[in-house]
Amino acid sequence: MYPPRKGYLLAAPRLFGAPPWAGVVLGVALMCGAICWMLQGWAPPGWALFGAALAGLRFGVVGYCMNSYWGGAAAALGGALVLGALPRLKRSGRMADALLLALGVAILANSRPYEGMVFCLPVAVAVAAWIVRGKPVTS
Repeated sequence: MYPPRKGYLLAAPRLFGAPPWAGVVLGVALMCGAICWMLQGWAPPGWALFGAALAGLRFGVVGYCMNSYWGGAAAALGGALVLGALPRLKRSGRMADALLLALGVAILANSRPYEGMVFCLPVAVAVAAWIVRGKPVTS
């Protein structure tokens, strides 16, 4: 009934004997790191760090993501990977960026399938437009 991604984050620390709340902390830490990486693709590094610090304070300290087991850290992680890979893929066209984009889509599909599909549609249109144009992605 519920998508499995959030359960994966809660179960991962249990393999090492940690409580499930450590999975919440792990998910929020990954989310904040991915937000910083995403912002570095769109803005200068200083502004990206500032934006990630704001996101960490808002969602990691006082937000719903950190203070419940039902937070949206997994979906935010997937969205940040998708939006962070998009400008890098356009600039360089590296396989690693395409794999990170695919990982973000997979995380969204396993955490918020319907919202993730709507979120990924504009990204798919942009990538398809780059492919149809046939121009190098660096132009």
